[in-house]
Amino acid sequence: MKNTKFQEFSAGRAGSGRINLATGVLTLTHQTTKPESNILPVSISHVYRSDRADKNIGYGKGIKLNLHQTLRLANDDTDGTKWQYEDAQGETHEFEQRFYHRKDGEKAYVKPSDVKIHQDGKLALAANENVEITQETYS
Repeated sequence: MKNTKFQEFSAGRAGSGRINLATGVLTLTHQTTKPESNILPVSISHVYRSDRADKNIGYGKGIKLNLHQTLRLANDDTDGTKWQYEDAQGETHEFEQRFYHRKDGEKAYVKPSDVKIHQDGKLALAANENVEITQETYS
């Protein structure tokens, strides 16, 4: 969702909203509770998204709590591992995790299953522990 533009608006006591100008998706947020103290500063909001109006995860159609955030494996193939993260507003962000080592000055990508993690946290090629592996993650 890079460079996405939104039109934001107030909905009075009902909360606030925004419209994604590229997709037309409406998001309404109603702050359900906000603690008065700083001991446990967690606020809870109900979030409605028009593109999820057919889904009900227990709060009504299209509604979720801001606390309901997920990270799931989207794809695991030979080139890398793709993850999808759903944030508090229900926006989905994709990340790709890949592993490589330097071979003749160039990146040589390896399958995630060929990577070994040492006790000190360093990554190495499972077939040859002297080959140091680097991890890259990008969206």
